[in-house]
Amino acid sequence: PDYLDRLAADLTALEADMVCCNAFEETGQARSDYRCVLHSRVIRDKETLFRDALIREEQYGFTVWGKLIRTELVRQIPVPAQRFREDTYFILCLFQHVSTVVLDSYPGYVYARQEGSAMLQTGRHDLSRCMGQLASAQLLFRLTRDMSQSTRELAARHYAAYLHAAAAAAALAGGACF
Repeated sequence: PDYLDRLAADLTALEADMVCCNAFEETGQARSDYRCVLHSRVIRDKETLFRDALIREEQYGFTVWGKLIRTELVRQIPVPAQRFREDTYFILCLFQHVSTVVLDSYPGYVYARQEGSAMLQTGRHDLSRCMGQLASAQLLFRLTRDMSQSTRELAARHYAAYLHAAAAAAALAGGACF
């Protein structure tokens, strides 16, 4: 609850659309170092937002956890159809609508990976994983095509990585998904 109060205070005081905080990640008995927002700051430029998310995806990028988002923005975004990479797709859609994002270095959120969860499964969900990768790759390409050359190059690297992951997922599923 303490971290939500802090994020809500940031959201209100800085008139932000979204606030992102650091997070610990737990798997079983181990707890990782928190995801590293190096310093708190405010981003008011879409290209900076995309570029930073692409360069430092591990900081605050393409997950929904550790974020507080204005309700009216969330309502503008359709629920992604895919079961995997749906958070990436959602955040990319959200980036189209935000004008101010606050990065807060406070490590307030704990993400616990559970054995048997969809995040850790392979095999039966690989075709769904493939489709989620492809949807995110296509959206990323579309959203960054009018940005600077350096941002497009970063997006192209992520696009290629998503396509590679989609192909690997399809191979594990025993078929092609494109």
